[in-house]
Amino acid sequence: MTCLTNLELPFIPDICRYEISVSMDTKSTKREEKRGVVMGMNVIFTLGEKRKEKQWKYQRSMLRTLSINDMKKDVQRRFFAHEMEETVSQLYLQDFCLDVGIDAFLLGAEFARFGYYGEPEFVVMRRCAGEINMQIDQTVAQFVAWLKLDEAQAEVYKEVATGYIYEWWRQGFDEGRKRHQLKLH
Repeated sequence: MTCLTNLELPFIPDICRYEISVSMDTKSTKREEKRGVVMGMNVIFTLGEKRKEKQWKYQRSMLRTLSINDMKKDVQRRFFAHEMEETVSQLYLQDFCLDVGIDAFLLGAEFARFGYYGEPEFVVMRRCAGEINMQIDQTVAQFVAWLKLDEAQAEVYKEVATGYIYEWWRQGFDEGRKRHQLKLH
Protein backbone atom coordinates (compact mmCIF):
# COMPACT_ATOMS: atom_id res chain seq x y z
CA MET A 1 0.00 0.00 0.00
CA THR A 2 1.42 3.36 -0.94
CA CYS A 3 1.41 6.36 1.31
CA LEU A 4 0.26 9.75 0.06
CA THR A 5 2.05 12.83 1.27
CA ASN A 6 0.69 16.32 1.61
CA LEU A 7 2.90 17.34 -1.31
CA GLU A 8 0.94 15.15 -3.71
CA LEU A 9 -2.55 16.21 -2.60
CA PRO A 10 -2.30 19.42 -0.53
CA PHE A 11 -5.94 20.41 -1.06
CA ILE A 12 -7.41 17.37 0.75
CA PRO A 13 -7.14 17.33 4.55
CA ASP A 14 -5.70 14.12 5.98
CA ILE A 15 -8.84 13.44 7.96
CA CYS A 16 -11.00 13.36 4.80
CA ARG A 17 -8.77 10.96 2.86
CA TYR A 18 -8.75 7.21 2.90
CA GLU A 19 -7.20 4.80 0.49
CA ILE A 20 -8.37 1.51 -0.88
CA SER A 21 -5.70 -0.63 -2.43
CA VAL A 22 -6.60 -3.76 -4.34
CA SER A 23 -3.96 -6.15 -5.56
CA MET A 24 -4.48 -9.62 -6.96
CA ASP A 25 -2.08 -12.37 -7.79
CA THR A 26 -4.10 -13.62 -10.75
CA LYS A 27 -5.12 -11.93 -13.96
CA SER A 28 -7.95 -9.44 -13.71
CA THR A 29 -11.23 -10.30 -15.36
CA LYS A 30 -13.14 -8.00 -17.70
CA ARG A 31 -15.80 -7.50 -15.06
CA GLU A 32 -13.20 -6.31 -12.56
CA GLU A 33 -11.63 -4.02 -15.13
CA LYS A 34 -15.00 -2.36 -15.74
CA ARG A 35 -15.39 -1.70 -12.03
CA GLY A 36 -11.94 -0.17 -11.78
CA VAL A 37 -10.44 -3.03 -9.81
CA VAL A 38 -7.23 -3.83 -11.66
CA MET A 39 -4.15 -5.60 -10.40
CA GLY A 40 -2.01 -3.23 -8.36
CA MET A 41 -4.27 -0.18 -8.85
CA ASN A 42 -4.82 2.28 -6.00
CA VAL A 43 -8.23 3.97 -5.82
CA ILE A 44 -8.62 7.09 -3.69
CA PHE A 45 -11.99 8.32 -2.48
CA THR A 46 -12.65 11.40 -0.39
CA LEU A 47 -15.49 11.56 2.07
CA GLY A 48 -16.59 14.94 0.71
CA GLU A 49 -17.07 13.51 -2.78
CA LYS A 50 -19.09 10.58 -1.47
CA ARG A 51 -21.23 12.88 0.68
CA LYS A 52 -21.88 15.19 -2.27
CA GLU A 53 -22.82 12.28 -4.55
CA LYS A 54 -25.25 10.96 -1.94
CA GLN A 55 -26.81 14.40 -1.54
CA TRP A 56 -27.21 14.82 -5.31
CA LYS A 57 -28.81 11.39 -5.61
CA TYR A 58 -31.26 12.24 -2.81
CA GLN A 59 -32.08 15.63 -4.34
CA ARG A 60 -32.75 14.07 -7.76
CA SER A 61 -35.09 11.55 -6.19
CA MET A 62 -36.91 14.33 -4.32
CA LEU A 63 -37.24 16.46 -7.46
CA ARG A 64 -39.05 13.58 -9.17
CA THR A 65 -41.92 14.10 -6.70
CA LEU A 66 -42.09 17.86 -7.29
CA SER A 67 -44.67 19.22 -9.71
CA ILE A 68 -43.28 22.27 -11.51
CA ASN A 69 -46.72 23.07 -12.95
CA ASP A 70 -48.17 23.32 -9.44
CA MET A 71 -45.29 25.57 -8.44
CA LYS A 72 -45.83 27.80 -11.50
CA LYS A 73 -49.52 28.13 -10.64
CA ASP A 74 -48.63 28.99 -7.05
CA VAL A 75 -46.15 31.67 -8.18
CA GLN A 76 -48.74 33.15 -10.54
CA ARG A 77 -51.44 33.10 -7.85
CA ARG A 78 -49.30 34.62 -5.10
CA PHE A 79 -47.12 37.15 -6.87
CA PHE A 80 -48.76 38.02 -10.19
CA ALA A 81 -52.51 37.59 -9.70
CA HIS A 82 -53.17 41.28 -10.34
CA GLU A 83 -51.11 41.57 -13.56
CA MET A 84 -52.64 40.55 -16.86
CA GLU A 85 -49.78 41.04 -19.33
CA GLU A 86 -46.40 39.35 -19.29
CA THR A 87 -43.31 41.51 -19.25
CA VAL A 88 -39.64 40.65 -19.23
CA SER A 89 -39.39 41.50 -15.55
CA GLN A 90 -42.37 39.28 -14.74
CA LEU A 91 -40.89 36.34 -16.67
CA TYR A 92 -37.54 36.78 -14.91
CA LEU A 93 -39.19 37.04 -11.50
CA GLN A 94 -41.31 33.95 -12.18
CA ASP A 95 -38.17 31.96 -12.99
CA PHE A 96 -36.45 33.35 -9.91
CA CYS A 97 -39.43 32.40 -7.72
CA LEU A 98 -39.39 28.88 -9.17
CA ASP A 99 -35.69 28.56 -8.33
CA VAL A 100 -36.26 29.78 -4.79
CA GLY A 101 -39.26 27.45 -4.40
CA ILE A 102 -37.20 24.47 -5.55
CA ASP A 103 -34.43 25.44 -3.12
CA ALA A 104 -36.96 25.71 -0.28
CA PHE A 105 -38.45 22.33 -1.22
CA LEU A 106 -35.02 20.68 -1.20
CA LEU A 107 -34.12 22.40 2.08
CA GLY A 108 -37.28 21.03 3.69
CA ALA A 109 -36.55 17.57 2.30
CA GLU A 110 -32.99 17.72 3.61
CA PHE A 111 -34.15 18.55 7.14
CA ALA A 112 -36.98 15.98 7.06
CA ARG A 113 -34.80 13.37 8.76
CA PHE A 114 -35.13 15.36 12.00
CA GLY A 115 -38.91 15.19 11.68
CA TYR A 116 -38.70 11.47 11.04
CA TYR A 117 -36.77 11.04 14.29
CA GLY A 118 -39.46 12.87 16.26
CA GLU A 119 -38.75 16.59 16.21
CA PRO A 120 -41.81 18.80 15.64
CA GLU A 121 -41.97 20.73 12.37
CA PHE A 122 -41.54 24.17 13.97
CA VAL A 123 -38.39 23.03 15.80
CA VAL A 124 -36.92 21.68 12.57
CA MET A 125 -37.84 24.93 10.81
CA ARG A 126 -35.87 26.86 13.45
CA ARG A 127 -32.81 24.75 12.59
CA CYS A 128 -32.74 26.21 9.08
CA ALA A 129 -34.27 29.61 9.85
CA GLY A 130 -31.14 31.42 8.67
CA GLU A 131 -31.29 29.83 5.23
CA ILE A 132 -35.04 30.42 4.94
CA ASN A 133 -34.67 34.09 5.92
CA MET A 134 -31.86 34.48 3.40
CA GLN A 135 -34.14 33.11 0.65
CA ILE A 136 -36.92 35.48 1.70
CA ASP A 137 -34.58 38.48 1.68
CA GLN A 138 -33.19 37.54 -1.74
CA THR A 139 -36.69 37.21 -3.17
CA VAL A 140 -37.77 40.59 -1.81
CA ALA A 141 -34.56 42.20 -3.08
CA GLN A 142 -35.22 40.88 -6.59
CA PHE A 143 -38.77 42.25 -6.58
CA VAL A 144 -37.60 45.62 -5.25
CA ALA A 145 -34.88 45.86 -7.90
CA TRP A 146 -37.00 44.79 -10.86
CA LEU A 147 -40.28 46.51 -9.96
CA LYS A 148 -38.78 49.56 -8.18
CA LEU A 149 -40.93 49.15 -5.08
CA ASP A 150 -41.14 51.49 -2.10
CA GLU A 151 -40.97 50.35 1.55
CA ALA A 152 -44.69 49.65 1.94
CA GLN A 153 -44.84 47.57 -1.24
CA ALA A 154 -41.66 45.75 -0.24
CA GLU A 155 -43.26 44.73 3.07
CA VAL A 156 -46.25 43.30 1.19
CA TYR A 157 -43.96 41.29 -1.07
CA LYS A 158 -41.98 40.13 1.97
CA GLU A 159 -45.15 38.68 3.51
CA VAL A 160 -46.06 37.00 0.21
CA ALA A 161 -42.53 35.61 -0.22
CA THR A 162 -42.51 34.35 3.37
CA GLY A 163 -45.75 32.43 2.82
CA TYR A 164 -44.53 31.05 -0.49
CA ILE A 165 -41.18 29.83 0.82
CA TYR A 166 -42.66 28.35 4.01
CA GLU A 167 -45.29 26.52 1.96
CA TRP A 168 -42.74 24.88 -0.34
CA TRP A 169 -40.43 24.14 2.61
CA ARG A 170 -43.32 22.33 4.31
CA GLN A 171 -44.10 20.32 1.16
CA GLY A 172 -40.46 19.28 0.88
CA PHE A 173 -40.41 18.44 4.59
CA ASP A 174 -43.51 16.25 4.26
CA GLU A 175 -42.21 14.47 1.15
CA GLY A 176 -38.83 13.89 2.77
CA ARG A 177 -40.43 12.53 5.93
CA LYS A 178 -42.52 10.13 3.83
CA ARG A 179 -39.38 8.94 2.04
CA HIS A 180 -37.63 8.37 5.37
CA GLN A 181 -40.61 6.41 6.67
CA LEU A 182 -40.54 4.23 3.57
CA LYS A 183 -36.72 3.92 3.86
CA LEU A 184 -36.23 5.44 0.40
CA HIS A 185 -33.54 7.93 1.45
